[in-house]
Amino acid sequence: MIAIALRSAPPFRDLDGEGLAEVASHATDRHLEPGAALFEQGEPAGRFYLVVQGRLKVTMITPGGKQVLVRLVHPGDFCGLALALARPDYPATCLALVAARVLAWPMNYWETLIASHPRIAIGITRSLGRHITDVHSRIAELATEEVEQRVAHAVLRLARSAGAPVEGGLRIDFPITRQDIAEMTGTTLHSVSRIVSAWAGRNIVGRGRARLVVRDLPALERIARGGKD
Repeated sequence: MIAIALRSAPPFRDLDGEGLAEVASHATDRHLEPGAALFEQGEPAGRFYLVVQGRLKVTMITPGGKQVLVRLVHPGDFCGLALALARPDYPATCLALVAARVLAWPMNYWETLIASHPRIAIGITRSLGRHITDVHSRIAELATEEVEQRVAHAVLRLARSAGAPVEGGLRIDFPITRQDIAEMTGTTLHSVSRIVSAWAGRNIVGRGRARLVVRDLPALERIARGGKD
C-alpha cells in the first residue's frame, strides 16, 4: 500500500493521516528489475520519484562522451527532480542496481506538494543539501587528492551509507563494480583495479557474496587522509 510505504520514508513521517492519504492519492507504484532504467538522460521529465526499496545509480554522459557516476540513490531519497533544477528534461540516467521499488508523482504535482506540506519541503531541501555537500566534497577531492585517496573516500562513503556488518567487516549491500568506482572518482578502471587488488592483498578490502567488504576501516580512513595504512 502506497500510504504505508510513504509513512516509512523520512520526509513523510510527520504527515497526519489525511495529509498522507492526499499525497498517496497522486502517487503510482513502480517496481524495477536490476539494470532497468527509471529514466534516461535527455528524456522529457514527466515524473519525480521517491525510492522506497533498493538502490539506484545516476549516471551522466558528458559532452565529450565520458560516462560519470553522479550519485547513488538510497531508500528515502528523491530523484528525478528536474523541475527543481528548472529543466524540462532529465539531466542524467537512473538505473536500478538491485530490484527496487519507487513511488512516482506527475511533475506538475511538485509545486502543490511543497506548497501544501511545508515540512516535506524542508525534508527535501535537507536531502538536496546533503547531495550538494557530497558533490562539493568530490569536486575538492578531484582537484586536490591523489587517485588512491579519491578511491578510498568513495569506498568509505559506500561503507557508511550502505555497509552491513558481517563477520570480518562491513559488506556493501548492493553490487558495486570497479568501473562504477572509477566513474565516481574520475579515474580509470585499470587504476581502480590496481588499487583495490593491492588493498585486498593487505586485507583492507575483500569480496563476500559478490559484494565489496571493507575489512579494515581505520586503514582505509588513513589512506583517505593521505597517510599510510
